[in-house]
Formats: sequence, structure tokens, C-alpha cells
Amino acid sequence: EFDGVAEQLGNYVKNENQGGIFSFRQRGVINNTTCDIGPGEIWDFFTVYLMAENRCPVGDANSNIGNPCNAGSGNKHETETDYASAGAGPSFTRSYNSQIPIDSGLGHGWISNFQKRLEKFDNSMRVRRGNGAGDVFTKSGSVWSGPVDSQYKLTEDATGYTVTRRDGSVERYALTGKMAYETDMIGRTTNYAYDISGRLSAVTGPFGHVIAFTYNADGRLATMVDPALEVTIYAYDSDGNLTGVNYPDSSQRTYHYELTGYPFHALTGITDENGDRYATFDYSTTSGKATLTQHAQTTNGQPQQKYSLVYTSATQTTVTDPASNAEVLTFLDQHGMRKLTSRVSQVDGKGISQTFDANNNLDVFTDAEGRKTKYTYNATNQRISMIEAYQTPQARPTTYEYVSPTEDLVKTVITPSVATGQQKKVFTNYNANRTIASIVTQGFRPYGTPISRTTAMQYNTQGQVAQIDGPRTDVSDVTYIEYYECSLGGQCGHLKRITNAAGHISTFDFYDAHGHVTQTTDPNGLVTTYIYDLRGRVLTATEGARSTTFTYSDAGQADTVTRPNGQILTYGYDAAHDLRSITDNFGNKITYTYDLKGNRKTEETRDPGNMLTRTITYTYDLRNRLDAINAAGSITDLLFDAVGNLKQETDPNSHTTTHTLDPLNRITQTLDALSGTTTYSHSIQDQLTQVQAPNGATTSYVYDDLGNLLQLASPDTGTTTYEHDAAGNQTSMTDARGVTVSYSYDALNRLTDVAYPTSALNRTFTYDSGFNQMGRLTALTDAGGTTANTYNLHGELTGEGRTISGHTFSTGHGYDAAGQQVTHTYPSSGRVVTYTHDALGNVTNMTTTLAGVTTPIASNIEYLPFGPVTSLTLGNGIVLGRLHDQQYRLDYISDAGGSTLRDRTYTYDSAGNIDQVLDSLNPASTQVFAQDALDRISSDSSSYGAIAYLYDSAGNRTQRSRGGVIEQSITTTANSNRLDTLNGSAFTYDAAGNTLTDGPGGHAFTYDNTNRLVQVRVGGVLQATHTYNAHGQRVKKVEATGAQRTFYFHCGRSGELLGETIYNSAGQKLSE
Repeated sequence: EFDGVAEQLGNYVKNENQGGIFSFRQRGVINNTTCDIGPGEIWDFFTVYLMAENRCPVGDANSNIGNPCNAGSGNKHETETDYASAGAGPSFTRSYNSQIPIDSGLGHGWISNFQKRLEKFDNSMRVRRGNGAGDVFTKSGSVWSGPVDSQYKLTEDATGYTVTRRDGSVERYALTGKMAYETDMIGRTTNYAYDISGRLSAVTGPFGHVIAFTYNADGRLATMVDPALEVTIYAYDSDGNLTGVNYPDSSQRTYHYELTGYPFHALTGITDENGDRYATFDYSTTSGKATLTQHAQTTNGQPQQKYSLVYTSATQTTVTDPASNAEVLTFLDQHGMRKLTSRVSQVDGKGISQTFDANNNLDVFTDAEGRKTKYTYNATNQRISMIEAYQTPQARPTTYEYVSPTEDLVKTVITPSVATGQQKKVFTNYNANRTIASIVTQGFRPYGTPISRTTAMQYNTQGQVAQIDGPRTDVSDVTYIEYYECSLGGQCGHLKRITNAAGHISTFDFYDAHGHVTQTTDPNGLVTTYIYDLRGRVLTATEGARSTTFTYSDAGQADTVTRPNGQILTYGYDAAHDLRSITDNFGNKITYTYDLKGNRKTEETRDPGNMLTRTITYTYDLRNRLDAINAAGSITDLLFDAVGNLKQETDPNSHTTTHTLDPLNRITQTLDALSGTTTYSHSIQDQLTQVQAPNGATTSYVYDDLGNLLQLASPDTGTTTYEHDAAGNQTSMTDARGVTVSYSYDALNRLTDVAYPTSALNRTFTYDSGFNQMGRLTALTDAGGTTANTYNLHGELTGEGRTISGHTFSTGHGYDAAGQQVTHTYPSSGRVVTYTHDALGNVTNMTTTLAGVTTPIASNIEYLPFGPVTSLTLGNGIVLGRLHDQQYRLDYISDAGGSTLRDRTYTYDSAGNIDQVLDSLNPASTQVFAQDALDRISSDSSSYGAIAYLYDSAGNRTQRSRGGVIEQSITTTANSNRLDTLNGSAFTYDAAGNTLTDGPGGHAFTYDNTNRLVQVRVGGVLQATHTYNAHGQRVKKVEATGAQRTFYFHCGRSGELLGETIYNSAGQKLSE
């Protein structure tokens, strides 16, 4: 049948399940490819009989160990990508399996993603996958039947075979078992071509991208030619093992096979393209199973990531990790699959467990803390339900419905609703070609009102998304997507243009033959170009005139990054591929060390003279979770449970905070270091619904099934309610005073209007209306006046023109070619501050220019490596000096200008709280501080005396005393945080929590619809009125008494106050 003659090699192999069998090697030709048939398959001269084989020796995340070895099957698995398409074209990957005795022309044990095939054995057929796994089907009459849990359907007709996957994708095979073509789930076809000898010669993707293959005299793969016609070369030893891959950039990856006996052809190591022996593997010489996986030895003096495997029985394996911690993994053999049933640490006895039904479906998963998740399935093995927190009061069910029993396309997901007794449903509707037509979410508000949200998609003829219609119906929120519709060229099948709902167009102008985009143009005309190396890595990204360049090691690690400002960062790696150092072009350096498991252990920062300036050390728990952080001697301890939930934090002062979690892994209680308890409640959908502070103050939240916040009830601010549009944008808010604010949005869901009951407070936001302003806020009208913004091509803000009460104030920002801000023009005066940067991007010099006169502000600004300022010279000649500890906390200040002006030393407690500020020039001004267990100042003393503070359990101050005499006695309203009385004088509030009167001060306050303070009265007399902009920043103050001056305030982009301009009552400028 295979035109081959079996040759008995006479190797007697022990089989744990079936006693002894003979191993044969078939030296004929199968599909014109030499193929070794190893242990587990007996051939006679006429018929092939299948023996037991693990159908999926690759394993999963729970059974794979290290650089992966499957602890169940003993299989060493390795996947390598020789060519990665940028998206629309095919990619080429190879997989090695030590436990699958195949030779597909790639060397023993290796198979590629293009070598899926059918292996025929008399009345049986194995559906071999591109990673080495395979399902065996048997024929009864005209029907092929596979394992009960197979994800494939095999059918036969007169011209060949068809394998249909559960997602609807299809593979078509010739009668010889070779792949003819395959179509993905939406019908895009990849074609396979063969040479005259029947060997795979080319694979052509759905958009015409071709990968071609040539072979050597032994029939083994010699070259792979990618769509750019770049060649990857394969080398073999005399035993037919793949020993090297030479890539188009002339780098080479080497594979080692150093065992001289059984197991034959075992991969024992990998040397990377840098020439470093990166990985090493070992095997049992009796069972052939993998027993060791490790990475290169580095500074620890031992191999990194070393795991050993001991197969203590046919179904149990003990794994020892690099720290000598052991785990026992137990397996179940069922339907040719080895299923992990438990993985238990021998250190703390915790681990996961799994049970399976008769069809190999996961039945119950129990995590390492004993929390269970239960699954059920229909007759075709589709998961139809999941119950989280199984067998607990918090149990939460999810059910699934499918398009059909044979296609794993979920059409409905049903979960509990926030409305009692109701359900939230997410419907996925499909077109005939299995593309998603729409996604509809239906649910309720907590009291039963139905709500829904729909997003719809349309596609081009290739099944690519061409339109996305958002959920809103009040505007056209459609995004249009175009592709290069061609069959020749790297751009084929890739993005061409995206037009968003506002009409902004982003284009993808050019691609290389690999499908990497080489030029894009944004809606404002900014052109970005990309250059790639022969392995597809970005070498240069140029945005406008700003270029960032990259270099790489032969193994693909980033060597250097050069930014547009000239900063160069150099990266160093060890042979185990761990990042070891980052060095800038001034010689500042960060170095790292690692523990044997690959966790980062230390981080040290040094200056160009190699002086240590910053240090931090990390330790990890049994499961590689951060256990302690040692920052220059300040140690924070963290305790996680076995599934990764943070249970306890102990700060460097030994103050401990403890968290309690429910069966859904949600925090339900926090106990602070002073025994204050905060409790948390959650909805069935995990939204936080209530927080009760230690003082009994309770805040509650109400959400709907779309995740919209509907109500916030606070003891401090009262009850606020919210409404939303179909996209989830907040459309109205009503506060506890009954003030309702309305919000409007454009088609991109950008805020355009805010309407208040007092129309003078309304806000309007305008976008896209000027040069370089597509997608940017260009104008703003609010109670403070109008603001107009300008931008450069890169989207950096260049100007802000604010008009307030007829006065215009302009702020300017200038940038250099690298995008660093080099000038700042202040409003009103026109003063310009100029910044000079070093090659690292740090500001080293500042000057100011006004009326043509330039004055220095600061010069000779110096920095710690990757850190804060250490010294500078002010324009008046005063030198500011700063010393920092090895946590980069301020340690010492020395300011001098002819004589010492300031000389202060700072000390800290272990947690970083300031203990003392020692004033050497005026010792009487030295300050000493003490903190309580929650890091609140409990006392401070200096020339002003000794002051002590008391707090309630929520952190509200209750008392301040000086020298033992109480100065302030403070009470808060019960079960809230509102200040009730100060020394017996009462405060009053409106319903939203704004202070109306302050009692002891005799002040009365008035607020606008935005809850901003607009008027202040003392003794009933108006003192001042205030005006605010849309950002909540005060922009104007008018005095109502005295000189009745008007103040205009100018804020920067981060809200910082830049300056003030003052006018008298006649409108004349007084100062700025």
C-alpha cells in the first residue's frame, strides 16, 4: 500500500502498557518522503497496525514544564518560527516532538505547520496536525469515526478526503493523504502545490503571498523562500537530524542531538543566533522520556530555569524546579489522551485538581485554594454551562448556546442579570460565511427595565471587516475599512484606509513583500515610514522628520534604541536571554540579576564612575509571586494566596494590612494596621456595589447589565443618578441638590456640549476645525470665556488663546525637531522661557526673555542616573545642591550664594515617612515628625512647639493639641466624613456635601451648578466672586470689597498655576 518494505531493526523496546514490542523502521517511500516509524507502531510487510499513542503529546500550560517538556507524556516539544508574516500572508513554523517518531523531511521529530496530512493504515487513518499531534479515525462502511472528543470530522469521496474542523474551517486532501488546500472558517483558501516528486513546493495564501520550498538529494527540506524571495537554509547531519537553520540575515540557529543511543534523534540543546548554548535537554535512556530542561548558566553559577522530571509511575511525575521545590503531577489516560488530574506542591500541599467526563471534557476544576468551577457539555462536547464558585453561596452560572451542534460558534452567552431573577444575554449573529453580523447585548437595570446595545459589522468579498456600525442611533457612528484587493504584492489583503465616523482618514500607503507596512499617513497628513531588517524587525521608524532607530543582536534582542533627540539606550542580555543592563549614552547604567527561576532579583543604578546611586532587591514566593521588596533596606512584605490574590501587606515598619476574599476572588474585607475594617460588596457581575469604611460611612453604587453606573449614594455627597446613551456615554447627571446636567457627544463619542440649568455655565467643545487639528480639541467655550488651541503636525499643542471678559491671554509652546519643548510663552506678558536639553532629553539650562532682554533662570542642571535633579545654578548665582539616598529620596539640601543660605538634612523611617528635617543653620527650626501605623502624622515638633494629632478610624482628624493643650476638637457627622463641628462651632452643608457655612470662621459659601465655589461672604458681606473654566480651574476672581480688583489666573496643561494678571476696578492692568 505504501510501496515500502519494512525492515526489522531488532530494537526491543519496553512498553509500559503492553509489555514488549518490536520497533521497525520503514525504509520505503511514503508520500515520497522518508519516514521513520518508531516505538509504538508495528509494521509487517502488508499491513500497518496502530499501537497506543498519546494523541497530543504537546501538552497544555498545566502539564508543560520549563522550556516545554510535557510531564505527562515525557515529550520534549519545541516550536520555532522561521518566517512570520505581517498578517495577511502565511507563516512558517516548525514543531519538534521527541515522542512522535516521524521524519517529514525536516529532520527526525520535526514537522511544519504546512505538513498536516492523512496517514493511512489499512482501515484506519491518522489526521496528523502541524504540531505533531494526531487523531486516529477508523472506517466502518463508508463512515470514518474518530475519538469521542475529536475536534475534527473526516469524510471521503472518490477524489480525496475532507477534514472539517469545529470552527467551520476545512482541509482538503488528495487520495495520497497530502493537503490540497485549506479554507479558514470564512472561506479564504490557502493552496498547496507539489513538485514532480510529490514534495511540497509552494504554499499560496488567500491573498497571493507565496512560500516556496526546495529539497536536497536526500529529500529533506533545503530552503524555504519567503514572499520577499529571501532564503532560509536548512542543514542536517548524517543521521538525518536537523542541525542548523541559516536565516536571510546570515544568522544561524543550531540544534544538538548528543545522545548516542536510545532515545534516537533526541533534541538535546539549542544554540541561538548569538552563538550561545541557550537551552539543554536530557532524556531517560530506558523510557525515552524527557528528564531535564534548562537554560544557560549565568552569574548564579548554575543553569537558569532548570527543571527535572522523574516518572515515578505510569501516571505520575515528580517535577523539581530550580529552587529544589517539588511538585507531583498525576495523569489520567483516556481515549489516547493523557489528562492532568492534579498538580500538587510538595512544599505547602496546595495545587490544582481536575476531573473529566467520559468524553475527556473538563468536568470540575479546583484551584489551589479549593475553589471549584464546574462545566457541563452537550452530546457533541460543546461546553454549555460553567458554574464559578461551585457549591458555594456565591455560585455564578454561565450558559452557552451554539450555531449548530457541530460548529463551535457561540451564538448566545447567558449570565445572571443585576436584576433579580433576570438574565443578561449576549447574542452573536453570524452571516452565512460565519463572519459576525452583529453583537447584541440584552439585559436589565436593577429594577427590571430592559436595555440593549448592538454593534453591527459588514464585510468585503474576502470576509474582512469593511464597516463597523456602533451602537448609537442618534448619530451615524460607522467606521469604514478598506483593504488592498489584489493577488500580487505584499500589500494584498492588508489595510488600505480607515475612515472613522467623523470622516477622518488614515491611510496605509505602502507595504513590503512581507506585508509590513512601510508608510502610513494620518488624517492631518503626518507621514510615518518604517524600515525593517531581513527578519522583519523595525530598524527605523520616522514620524515626519523624527526618526527612532533600533539595532538587534543576531538572536533578535534589542541592542540599541536611538531616539530623535539623540538619546541612545543600549541593552545587554545574558546567554539565558534575560535583560542584564540598560546603559545610556552618558554611561549611566541599570543592571539586573535574576534568581534561578528567572525572576528579577536585584536592580542597581550606577553613574558613569560606577558609583551605586539606587538599589532595590526582590524576593519571590513558591509560585514566583513577588514576596518582598527591599528598597535600600526598606522591606515591604507581600503575601499572596496560592492562586495569586494579595492576602497581606506588611510595610517596612511592620504594619500589616490583611485582605479577605470570597470564592469569586473578590476582596470582601480589608483589615488595616489599627484594626479598622473596610468591607466591600459586589454585584453578580463583579461591579463594586458597596464600600463601608471603618467609621461606618457607607457608599453604594448601582450598575445595569451594560456596566453603566446608574447611581452613587454617598454619606458625604448624597445621591447622584446617571443616564447613558447606547454606547455607554454619560448623557445626564442629577446630583443630590436636584441639579441635572446634560451631555452630548459626536459620532466619535467625544464630548461636545454640557448643558446646565444656568445656561451661562454651558460648555461647548469643538474639534477638527483647523490646520493640523483633525482628531484634536480646537476650541472650547465655557463660563470663563473661549479657548482656541493650535497644534503642529505631530499633534503637540503649540498655542492656547483664552479670552476672558474681553481680555485675551495667549500661551505658546515651541518644540525642537525631536519633539522636545524648547520654549514656553507666558500669557499676557509675552515672556518666553527657553529650555536647553542634553542628549538624554534632560533640561540643563533655562532662560527667560522679556522685551528683548534675556535673563538666566537656571543653568548647569545635573541629574542622578535615570533620576532627579542633583544641582543647578539659579540666575542670581545661588547654587542649589541636592543629595539623595539609594531610594532617590531627598537626603540633603544645600543652597549657597557666597554663603550658605540653606542647609537641611532629611531622615526617614523605614516606610519612607519623614522623621526629621534637620536645619543646620537654624537648629531651632529643626522639625521632628512621628506617624501612626497608617502613616498619618501623629506628632510634629519644632520652634512652634510640640503638636499632636488624633484621627478616627477613617482617617478624619478629631483633635489637634499643642504642648498638651487641645487647640482643635473636631467631630464628624455619624457614619460619614463630613466635618460636623470644630471646637463646638457647627458646619452646614447642602445636599451634595458642599460647605455652606463654616461656623467658627463666620463664612458663608455659594456654589454654582457645577459644585464650584462662586461666592464667599463674611458676616453676610460679599467678599469675592469666582469663575471657572470647563476643566474646573479658577480663571477669574473679582473682589467685592476694598480695591475691587479683578484677578485672571492662567493654568498650564497639567493644571498648574502659571501666573496671574491683575486689573483695577477701572479695567487697567496693575500687574502680572
